[in-house]
Amino acid sequence: MTVLYFLIPLLILALIVLYHAFDRSEKLEEESASYLTGLRLMVRGERQRAIHAFQEEITRDTENIDAYIKLGTLYRECGEAGRASRIHNELTLRRELTRGQQLEIWEELAQDYLAQGDTDSALNWLRRLLAEDRHNNEARRRYLHLLEVRGQWGEAFEVLKKMAEIEGVSHDSHLALIRTEEARRHFASGEGKKGRVLCKEAIKLDKCCTPAYLLIGQSYVEENRSAEGVEFWERLTNEVPQDAHLVLEDLELELFKTGNFSKVETIYRNLIELAPNQSAPYLALGRFHEKKGEFQHAIDICRAGLAKTDNNIWLVRLELRLLGRLGQTEQILTRTQEVIESLFSTSRVFSCESCKAESELPLWYCPRCHTWSSYQTSTPPMATASRG
Repeated sequence: MTVLYFLIPLLILALIVLYHAFDRSEKLEEESASYLTGLRLMVRGERQRAIHAFQEEITRDTENIDAYIKLGTLYRECGEAGRASRIHNELTLRRELTRGQQLEIWEELAQDYLAQGDTDSALNWLRRLLAEDRHNNEARRRYLHLLEVRGQWGEAFEVLKKMAEIEGVSHDSHLALIRTEEARRHFASGEGKKGRVLCKEAIKLDKCCTPAYLLIGQSYVEENRSAEGVEFWERLTNEVPQDAHLVLEDLELELFKTGNFSKVETIYRNLIELAPNQSAPYLALGRFHEKKGEFQHAIDICRAGLAKTDNNIWLVRLELRLLGRLGQTEQILTRTQEVIESLFSTSRVFSCESCKAESELPLWYCPRCHTWSSYQTSTPPMATASRG
């Protein structure tokens, strides 16, 4: 009897424990079902239904951090970035976060603030994330892009340099372009020497960095140091002959000013050897001989260029003009020239292949869509058809 007196309470206690364990198991299964449903809907792109599923989950289990994270992400994707940042910010106050959850929340916050146009806060969260997770190259790329958009070229250079070290991949051409943008800012503020130092560094990183040659040459010319400017422009014609057309006119002018008239032809003929399929050196050489009054020689050069450049319209126009100067079928050629001049504008316009922005100057970083090397600079820009 005494034994039964002790066994009955123990039996009742065991049944109570089993009941609560079974009840909790059912709840966990129910909670997991709503979370998994949210994940499936999220993958399928059904954001509103996924939001509803995750809301159900966090109502049942306020400790499901992952559900909160994904709920915030969905709100951002639905255009409610402010609401997303509030959810993610509240999570940072939780003490039970794992390191992985903490890093994920910081990354989400960076995207939340970026979606709100608050680049300062986005950069701060990315800095914090990268301080803890230096191998997160996706976050580092996002951080780099933000710095470039804001024109923080010095910091952008260091970030990309670090990325190259971690990845074990060369980013020298990109680094060189960043240096030239930093140099451009110094030139604009009258700090020519600082700008030239940065351009020379860019050329060391990438000897084919066209904007560095252009900028440093222009800087020297503006300071009445023409010989030094010409030296860098000549180097451009040798290192990047496909971009030589960007500097030929200025180069010829400076050589004329310094009395190096004979050197002009040497440079143009060397370019023809280096880039025989480019129209620019033929045009420049033809015009050079035109200035000397050697019209037939200039025509021969045009025809040689036409054979190599698939009847380039600019060479055709020059040839027609030269034939007119020689008096051959003057009336027909004069009329033909007038037609060509009416159809084409000689304005130089470079266009971004990404966003179609236009610039009268060659650019390597688009100020509108923030894309690198999207302007076609390797060939002279085509003339635009006149509508008037």
